Amino acid sequence: MASVKACAPYFYMIVSQFAYAGSSILGKLALGQGLSALVFVVYRHLIAMLIWAPLAYVLEKNRRPSFSFGVMLKIFILAMLGITIQQNVYYVGLHLISPTVASALGNVIPAFTFLLAIVLRMEKLNLKTVRGRARLAGTIFCITGALIFTFWKGHLLGAFVTSPMIQLHFETPEKGDAWLKGSALMLFGYFACSVSLVLQASICEIYPAKLTMNVVMCFFAALQSSALSLIFERNASSWRMFPLFTHLILCIVFFWNNQKEALSIPIGIIPAGSDNSLI
Repeated sequence: MASVKACAPYFYMIVSQFAYAGSSILGKLALGQGLSALVFVVYRHLIAMLIWAPLAYVLEKNRRPSFSFGVMLKIFILAMLGITIQQNVYYVGLHLISPTVASALGNVIPAFTFLLAIVLRMEKLNLKTVRGRARLAGTIFCITGALIFTFWKGHLLGAFVTSPMIQLHFETPEKGDAWLKGSALMLFGYFACSVSLVLQASICEIYPAKLTMNVVMCFFAALQSSALSLIFERNASSWRMFPLFTHLILCIVFFWNNQKEALSIPIGIIPAGSDNSLI
């Protein structure tokens, strides 16, 4: 029984990866059918906030510290980097590349986070140990894999898929500059996410109520993205609702991860080694 409990967080992480893949495909379809990337981010985090708020209220009622201005400001910046910037850039980039590449490029998050942690002296790289060499090799593999997916495209598996689901709805501009631009946007968004993970580690040391912090982050992210949408998205039809069932699944899985002391972004690395959380 103890072994099953110990393996549970890893199982939740694997489930999260499948949910992320489904999220990328669903997002690609939504963008192809006319949903604005800015509006998509607003809806996503409004839904997340509504799901998490009652859970945070009940589960952290007796151990929720009060918010100071400094903590609130840090969470605001964290939401801006890890959600508003990362998610909006992600969905703009997703419009230019395939969801397969978008998911694969996400593997640079642990590499970026690890490198940032070393630069900020939150981590030490000891190449004399097996663990240190393995971490360096993993970082190199993550970055190399991202570069391969960006600059090299293999043959399509047309024999296995005769009618691609995504291409039934729209033509994808995955050629030339659009492909490189989309990949660059993805990498920039993932770098912003890595910066937010490093910042998150320090915030969780002074504000340990993870679920409450997630709710506040979702609120700030929805507020920030709403402001961007009102500025850049003047078409009222862009605010039409689209099924976001995959994101509902993500919220549930993230909640499980927090309860089991797993990382909220499964492929991310929290330098402080804590059980932090982030939508």
